[in-house]
Amino acid sequence: MKLFKDLWLRKLRVLLVLVLIAMLYMAPNCAADATDILPKIGNMVPSKVKALVNKYLRRGDATWYDTGLGACGWTNQGTELVAALSYKLYDKFTKGGNPNNNSKCGKYLDVYNPRDGKAVRVKIVDKCMGCSENSVDLSKAAFEKLNGLGTGRFPMLWRFV
Repeated sequence: MKLFKDLWLRKLRVLLVLVLIAMLYMAPNCAADATDILPKIGNMVPSKVKALVNKYLRRGDATWYDTGLGACGWTNQGTELVAALSYKLYDKFTKGGNPNNNSKCGKYLDVYNPRDGKAVRVKIVDKCMGCSENSVDLSKAAFEKLNGLGTGRFPMLWRFV
């Protein structure tokens, strides 16, 4: 009987964590940003739940670039919190061959530096021709919120909002 009770409690705990994670992803504009909470959850849940969380977060490198006229057709400044998706991802969402008609233009990413817990929300405005699939090129302002410009590149996590 005790074994059954322990198993039931473990399943209930996993279910509650999954419900919490689902709520965080369905409400990205709530006061507590999911990127602030996920690392704390990750330290207290079983590995199967960590794998589920990682399914929704992409791992790649963050780099920075000098903004200007981007693939979405807008001109942006380096002081704005904007980003360029890798060409591999960007091209998947481009319809009719016109990069200005990309469905991700104007949408947002949450970018997270797992080393120190810093996070930033950026708008997609461009495509990065030199980025690997899950890497993101950030404006100077966005990069500086996560790391110093002198580093040039660092590993990060991100998700579509």
